[in-house]
Amino acid sequence: MIKKNGPIFLFILLLAGLFWSRALLSIVQGVWALYAIGQLFQSKSFHFKDPIFIWSLVPLCCWTLGAFQHPLAMANFDYALTLAVYPATVLVVKTIPTKIIKKQLLYCWLAATAIGLVLPIYWYINHQIGAHNLLGSGQALPTFMDTDHVRFSILLCSSFLLLLCIAAFTKKTRIALLIILAILILFLAVRTGWVLLFFILIAHFLFIVVEKKSINPFQAVSSIFIMALLVSAIYYIFPTVQQKIAYTIYDWQQFQSNKFNKNYSDGTRRAINYAAIKSIESRNGSNIGWS
Repeated sequence: MIKKNGPIFLFILLLAGLFWSRALLSIVQGVWALYAIGQLFQSKSFHFKDPIFIWSLVPLCCWTLGAFQHPLAMANFDYALTLAVYPATVLVVKTIPTKIIKKQLLYCWLAATAIGLVLPIYWYINHQIGAHNLLGSGQALPTFMDTDHVRFSILLCSSFLLLLCIAAFTKKTRIALLIILAILILFLAVRTGWVLLFFILIAHFLFIVVEKKSINPFQAVSSIFIMALLVSAIYYIFPTVQQKIAYTIYDWQQFQSNKFNKNYSDGTRRAINYAAIKSIESRNGSNIGWS
C-alpha cells in the first residue's frame, strides 16, 4: 500500500507546498529524494549513465564554477540545495512506475492547475477595473504561490506540455483542454507564460517534423495562419492582453541606459543585465564569470 500510494501522497503534499508553503515544499522534496534513493536499490531499470540524469547534474557542475570563489558562504549552500532538486526529481521520476505518472500524478497536476486558476479568474470577475489598472502598471492578477505570477505561469505551461505529450485523455478532450489552457495562459497576461507557450508550440512542431521527416506545406501554412488569427482575436477580446502589451511598449520606450528608474520593471532588468555583462567583460580583478 505504501509503495503504491506513497508517490501520490508525496506529490499531493508537494503541490500543496508549491501553492501555499515553501517550507513544506522543501521538506517534501527532501523526503521524496530519500524515497527515490530507497527505491533505487530495488529498481533494475535505472542506470546512473542515463542521459537525463547526467544532464540534471549540469547545474550543480556550473554552480561549482562560481561557488569556489566564496566556498563558505551560506548563500552558496542554499543555492546548491536548490540545484540538487534537478537530479532528485530525475531519480523520483525514474523510480516511479510509468502508469502512475501518466494517470494519477497527471490528474493531480491538472487538478492543482484548475484549483490555482480559480483565484485569478474569480478576482478578475469581481475587480475588472482594478485588474486593468494592475496590468496597465506592469503588475499581474493575484495568484497562489505567494502571488508569484511568474512561477504560476510556469505551472500552467507545464500542464500544457504534459497534456500535449501524454495521451491520458481522448484526442478531442485533449485538444479542448489544450485550447482552454492556452487561452487562459494568454488571458492571465504574464509574459513569461507567453514566451514558454510559444517555445513549447515551436518545439512540438519541430518534433513532428523530425518524426515524420516530411510535412504537408499546406497544413503547415494553414496551422500558422490559424494560430496567428487566434492570437489576434485574443488580443482584441481580452483587455488583459491589451494592457500588458501596452505597458511593455511604454516601459521600453521609457528606458534610458544612463539613468536608473525603479518604476519601470523592464528598464530595471535591462540595466541590471547590461551592468552584469559589462562587469563580466571587464573582470576588474574580481574573477567574475558567466557561471
